[in-house]
Amino acid sequence: MKKKIFGVLVVLLLVFGGLLLWLPSRYAVPVLMYHSIDHTSHEPLNNVTPQTFSRQMAALRQQGCNVISIKEFAEGMQAGRRFAHKTVVITFDDGYDDNYTSALPVLRAYGFPAVLFLAPDHIGTRGYLTWDQIRQMAANGITIGSHVMGETYLPSLQGDKLVWALEESKRLIERELALPVEYLSYPVGGFTHEAQSAARNAGYRAAFTTNRGFSRGVDIFALRRIRVKDTDGPWAMMLKTSGYYDLFRSVKAPF
Repeated sequence: MKKKIFGVLVVLLLVFGGLLLWLPSRYAVPVLMYHSIDHTSHEPLNNVTPQTFSRQMAALRQQGCNVISIKEFAEGMQAGRRFAHKTVVITFDDGYDDNYTSALPVLRAYGFPAVLFLAPDHIGTRGYLTWDQIRQMAANGITIGSHVMGETYLPSLQGDKLVWALEESKRLIERELALPVEYLSYPVGGFTHEAQSAARNAGYRAAFTTNRGFSRGVDIFALRRIRVKDTDGPWAMMLKTSGYYDLFRSVKAPF
């Protein structure tokens, strides 16, 4: 009986020890994905209320998270850097005007950097940011990236149309802001090998998807993100910022 108990303990010790050795290698910096920060939205899945957003940012601070810029993250990934646990990146897609009115004051209060991915043909239209607002955000720790012309689903484009959607978005934003646009977010997370190659040739340094990809391997032009919902309280935020959340998500096809 004692031998059996001893054997079970040895097995448990080996399993637990193996898990401790395996888990650190699976750590991935959580890149949080937001869209609208508003009280109401026609897209509930992509909307977080200002009150919830404020609580979520407070949770990051309380949990001791280190929110880093997209530049530090992308360059670190390219260099094969191993980031410390509780490192977090914050991103916004689409360029809703509430990112300026509701999100920016909270980010400034906590000193958190973020990146804003814009579709330039939406700028200045109802519900979206103006160029002046974007300039103010850029002056307050927000990196400006591209979300493609018209937020077009890139797997539906090929050849010159694909190249134009990627290059024109970058060109227009850079012209208005006089700042380099080095980072890209694929609309709906969709991409192809051709889109990745075109993005690289257009001068982007990294591109972000959702949980889509060809594999779980690190791909600087298919960096995975985690959608944050309005229903995500402290425990959900702790899980999503743990660095191990991706272990529970399957990799979806990129198109």
